[in-house]
Amino acid sequence: CDRTLTRMRRKYGMDEMISFFDRAANSVSNLCLGTDLMVGFPGESESDFEETCENFLTLPFAYCHTFTFSKREGTPAAKMKDQVPSEERRRRSAHLRGLSASKKMNFHEAQLGKEFQVLLENPKDGFYGGYTEHYVRVQVPQKPLGLENRMARIRMLTASPEFVEGSLLAYEEENSVVSVTEDANA
Repeated sequence: CDRTLTRMRRKYGMDEMISFFDRAANSVSNLCLGTDLMVGFPGESESDFEETCENFLTLPFAYCHTFTFSKREGTPAAKMKDQVPSEERRRRSAHLRGLSASKKMNFHEAQLGKEFQVLLENPKDGFYGGYTEHYVRVQVPQKPLGLENRMARIRMLTASPEFVEGSLLAYEEENSVVSVTEDANA
């Protein structure tokens, strides 16, 4: 919220941030936009925190990384009055992490049925991992073997809070694209 940004001596306000994030989301379809949010900065009131939560929910974020203010000696914030009690900072942090998990799950569910190019990473526990061009974590069964470090076409099938499980449709092999049959995904 603007009150907290001012106390943090930021040179921008919420109007500028809202405009920026809306432009980004409108410029890139399916953008997985995340942000870092601090809770419990000195002087943060309950209404400031509620405004932060409301801004997070209404802006086009898919998730946020939440961290809790911690007093660092020698910084201006360490000397500020109205320090938020540690128990309240933890409560606010947990609440915002819950909102983020819900938004991330909603974003993952919105990906279902879509197809993306993914660079397959080294397999782990029977799955290749990777990220879409918009930074959505994807897992696909490790069939066929030996596809790490190759580009693959993936259809998104099942959402979870941490990733979307997909099926392998095709992968690149030297100068060609190899289509995968449904049997290979079973």
